[in-house]
This record gives sequence, C-alpha cells and structure tokens, in this order.
Amino acid sequence: MFWYNLCRDVVDSSFAVTKVLSACQLRRHDCVARFSVLRDQQIEMHHGLRQRRGASAVSRLTASAAAGAVEPAPQTKQMEAADAAPTWQIRLLYDSECPLCMKEVAMLMSRDDGKGKIDFVDICSPSYDAAENGGVTFETAMRRIHGVLPDGSVVSNVEVFRRCYEAVGLGWLYEFTKYYPFGPMANAVYELWAANRLRVTGRPDLATILEERRGTPQGANCDEDSCEIEFPPKRK
Repeated sequence: MFWYNLCRDVVDSSFAVTKVLSACQLRRHDCVARFSVLRDQQIEMHHGLRQRRGASAVSRLTASAAAGAVEPAPQTKQMEAADAAPTWQIRLLYDSECPLCMKEVAMLMSRDDGKGKIDFVDICSPSYDAAENGGVTFETAMRRIHGVLPDGSVVSNVEVFRRCYEAVGLGWLYEFTKYYPFGPMANAVYELWAANRLRVTGRPDLATILEERRGTPQGANCDEDSCEIEFPPKRK
C-alpha cells in the first residue's frame, strides 16, 4: 500500500510539473509573439512617420517654388538696404555760373577728395530736376543756397555751409552757428549777401535769368499760361 501511494504521488507530481512547464512555455511564446507584434508596429510607425515628413517637405518646397524664389536671409536684406542707401551726407545745390560760389564749391570738392561725402548738383544744368532734389525749383535755389539730406529733408542758408564743412572735416569753422544768437546773426548776414550776389558778381537780375532759362524773348510779358509780346517792339 505504501508503494502504491508513493507511485501515485510521483505520477501526480510529474503531471503537475508538466502542466507548469507547459504553461510557462505557452507564456514565453505568448510574450515573444506579443513582443514581435509590438516591434512590427513600431517599425511600421517609424516608416510611416518618415514618409509623412518627406511628403511635408516636398509640399513646402513645391509651395515655395510656386510662390517664387526662396525667401532671402535677413543678412542679405540688410546688405541690399545698405547698398541702396545714399553714401553722401548732404547734396549741395550750387550755381555753377556764380564765380564766387564756384570758388567755395572747388574748395569743398578738393577737401572731399572723391570720398562722396557731398553730392554736388548744378542747378544751372539743363537736366536739373526739382523732383529729384527735394522739390527745390531753379528759382528757389537761385534766391538762396539749399541742400538735401539723405532722408529727403531740405536745409537752407548757413546750415548748408555748416553741414558741408562738417562732411569734409571743417565743421569747427561753423560750430558757433549752432548757438544763439550767433546762428540768427550768421543767417542775417548771409541773407544780405544772397539778395545782392547777382549784382555783386556782375550778372543780370533773377527775372532776366529766369526768362533766359525758359527761352522767353526779351521784353515779353509772361505768366504761367501764356506770354504777350509787344509788336512792333519799342525802340530804345
């Protein structure tokens, strides 16, 4: 009886061990299978993500090509803006038919020495255009000296000389004109000179110069729209 019970227990134990081993084996295979499924899913997601990224990049490039060229870098824009900005500090509108004025202009040109700090514009040139020079007409420029700054603003009288002299390194000569009462006094002296410079330099008055510039016959009475010429002309 003893041996029967012993053998039965051994057999039962063997069956139990076998079941345990089988269960473990099944669990191992199940874990491996699940791991394989998860790995395959991750691989598919990775490939799908790469494909979506590639498609998005192609879409962006296509949109850029359709809209035009690629947007320039900020540094390129800054360089282009710098190239377009004026290099001069003041544009001097001068009368090339005034002998005393030309001595001053010659001195400034010599001091500038090709650096381009001053942009010299002859108002007596047939190609002079007020629209390109701050709206200063020939008549206005003939009455007193004018200058145009890089931002398009217009200066006149002694301030023009001060800025020109500062541009060529001689600003100290006109430094005192920045302060009251020397500035107004200097402008008053210049105004007196400007009102008499044509007569002092032996030139016709401004009305005659304007007639000659317009090509109007001497003795004609002209307004903005028409001219009246006396006929027969009076004898002197």
